Amino acid sequence: MKDLFIQIHGKASLAITRRIKRELSASGHWIFRSHDKEGIVCITSLGSDEGIDSLLSQLDMLLPQGIDVTVFKQGEEIIDAPAERPFAVGRKILVVPWNKDEIPESKHQSNPGGFVLFVRPGKAFGTGTHPSTRGCLLALEWLYDHGLLADKKVLDIGTGSGILAICAVLMGAKDVMGIDIDQEAIALARKNQHLNQCPEEILRFEKSSALEASMDDLEVVLANLVPSIRNRILKRLLCRLRPGGIVVLSGSKANDPSAMLTRHKAGKQDFIKQFLVSGWMTVVLRKEEG
Repeated sequence: MKDLFIQIHGKASLAITRRIKRELSASGHWIFRSHDKEGIVCITSLGSDEGIDSLLSQLDMLLPQGIDVTVFKQGEEIIDAPAERPFAVGRKILVVPWNKDEIPESKHQSNPGGFVLFVRPGKAFGTGTHPSTRGCLLALEWLYDHGLLADKKVLDIGTGSGILAICAVLMGAKDVMGIDIDQEAIALARKNQHLNQCPEEILRFEKSSALEASMDDLEVVLANLVPSIRNRILKRLLCRLRPGGIVVLSGSKANDPSAMLTRHKAGKQDFIKQFLVSGWMTVVLRKEEG
């Protein structure tokens, strides 16, 4: 028997936990053991690792759109735990956890020639430590290096802490919007916007879903989402993207069948870059011209 831990972030954690318990108990392959005040659910598998992979697929279908979860097996570390010290991503990006009240000064002196992202620890996904977030940051760095980000109109779907949207602004994007269905995430993203001194006329955060947001005339879309949501909105994203526009997709492990589904649904779009971080895949697509 092996334990699987699921941490559900946000106010709806108890209701979602009850749903998971009800659905999984009916299968007879899992024992629901506990739920604590931090929103961590412990489930014991009566089968093999293949059974755990099957459960993860089930959870992807059970969880409502936009719910932020962290999943880890017995003996594994939580891979999106907030960092305590600054850490580098790629060659140009330095992520700095910031707990102080004052706004940091002389930001770029600590990372000459690069970009410093200050992030307040919080429950919203995207503190920069998760492999899918790091993959997206690497993709943004690559877009910056190839002149595909400066002066662009960017939409960050499921923005969480706002780290990707803020990074796009620091790298020269002219019009950036981050959306999330969680109001707590939007509140934290705005705090991080203030922390990184990103002007409101360039960067906006709004409580909205991908199906509700205005998505016309976009040049770059960032979508670090669970596969079921990402694949559901991918076709709409590509339809509303300018010819030659860029989509950065993340949120799948490299061996996840949903990653291949993403390739299938992308149709005739060009795959121009791929990043693999700790088994998690981030891909960059470009919409064909004309």
